[in-house]
Amino acid sequence: TVIGSISGKVLFTFMIRGKFPLAFLRDAKTSQTFTRIINMLWENAGPSLFRKMFHCILPDNGPEFSDPNAIEKYRPDPVHNPCKRVSRGVRMFYCNPYCSSQKPHIERFHLDLRRILQKGTSFNMLSQEGVNLVFSNLNSYPRESLNGMTPYDKFVAEYGQEGRDFLDSLGIKRIPAAQVTLHPFLLGQNFQRAADKAILRKNGVTDKKINSIEK
Repeated sequence: TVIGSISGKVLFTFMIRGKFPLAFLRDAKTSQTFTRIINMLWENAGPSLFRKMFHCILPDNGPEFSDPNAIEKYRPDPVHNPCKRVSRGVRMFYCNPYCSSQKPHIERFHLDLRRILQKGTSFNMLSQEGVNLVFSNLNSYPRESLNGMTPYDKFVAEYGQEGRDFLDSLGIKRIPAAQVTLHPFLLGQNFQRAADKAILRKNGVTDKKINSIEK
């Protein structure tokens, strides 16, 4: 989970098979929220593709990941048939505390994400459409670790048209190389200004000084 500002919106980030990042904007980081995201991915992908993508899920020990039973087993109708659960074919395991090295791919990816979503910038002005734009660009950027391929192309090569349709359902598009940007301006001037302020604060400039500069 990536936090923008205290008590603000958060991003639930995923790294599928260590290669393809996704993120979903939510109001709070609760276990119910995480379960709803997994349900959405299950329904959009379908059981077959979901099981190919998610053999296991490896989060940290945050409270938002505290209900493994709801993740491993899908309850399709909690109102009329609350006892029926379908195995998703996925297992949840947990990283040891303070061991980010156990999930290095997503930790490295967060460094790229922070080039656009600067640490200290609130996510409250974001929409899921904006998040999709960010991740469309991030997934259209060639990676040395993928032998020069983009994560998008690697994903489609592995999962075919079924994978492409899944990405379309999430709003993730292939951006032409000449149009890819990993800069806060991608999200517009207001977000660029917020990112500039966050950078100034990280460098010790007080809010009072920032306000005087803006005037």
